[in-house]
Amino acid sequence: SNYKDRKKAGVYRFPVKGDGTLDAAAGEKAKWAAPGAPDGLAFGPDGNLYCTAGNVVRVYGPDGKEVGTVKVPRDSATNLAFGGPGGRTLYVTTNKALFAGRLEEKK
Repeated sequence: SNYKDRKKAGVYRFPVKGDGTLDAAAGEKAKWAAPGAPDGLAFGPDGNLYCTAGNVVRVYGPDGKEVGTVKVPRDSATNLAFGGPGGRTLYVTTNKALFAGRLEEKK
């Protein structure tokens, strides 16, 4: 998140160099995904990236393209995590509540 300069807010991917360090210069050149002002991030059991942004959780595939959203019933989402059986329960916090929902398994 970059609340002072929203144009820079986003999700960036940084290549790992041969020596194990991150290539910060390459990663800062382009946003991998642009969910507005992202806050919490977590990878789901489906391999997608889940990102809180306002009153929704945005879902991004491995290519950085948005593949879906999960609406938060009220308030602004602050963080998220996966747990429960098979890690398929999505927990989302706001400044006033905790919400949980189960992800369906693809058949």
